[in-house]
Amino acid sequence: MHKQQIVVAELEAAFRRVEPPPSIEPNGRSYEAVRAANFFSGRHWQDVTLDLLQSDYPGDVSACLEFLAPEAGLYFLPAYLRICVVAYRASDMLPYTLERQLSEKASTATHFGRLTNFLAIDQRRAVANVLAFVHGQYEQDFEESGAAIALQNGWGRFLDQAA
Repeated sequence: MHKQQIVVAELEAAFRRVEPPPSIEPNGRSYEAVRAANFFSGRHWQDVTLDLLQSDYPGDVSACLEFLAPEAGLYFLPAYLRICVVAYRASDMLPYTLERQLSEKASTATHFGRLTNFLAIDQRRAVANVLAFVHGQYEQDFEESGAAIALQNGWGRFLDQAA
């Protein structure tokens, strides 16, 4: 099995049983936040693909998660991580935006920085493995890789626990 397939399979297995929040709430009252919440309402994270976002979401697809309340953003996080693995180059700014959010230190986090507190160990490992894959496949030559920063700021500790 190809490394990309392994990373996606691990991600999907880790988040397979995650239940959607009772409602998809916006992060604030801005037009974009309400639009993002409306778009994601009634959707399952496994159905969210880059094609769906690019064809049906009228706003900036890279910023969608920032406009969702943290519980909703956390629910759709695996969809965005999967996009980073399978469609990195086609997804424009989406990987950069997501990596920036994941690289926040817990002490100064605004949205996803405290994420590890809400994830099971297999989910933490899956996020870290996605970041490592993205860094190794696409960002090894970047002067400042978002995935590398996220790994340095805490996600890397979950790589050591991988089986």
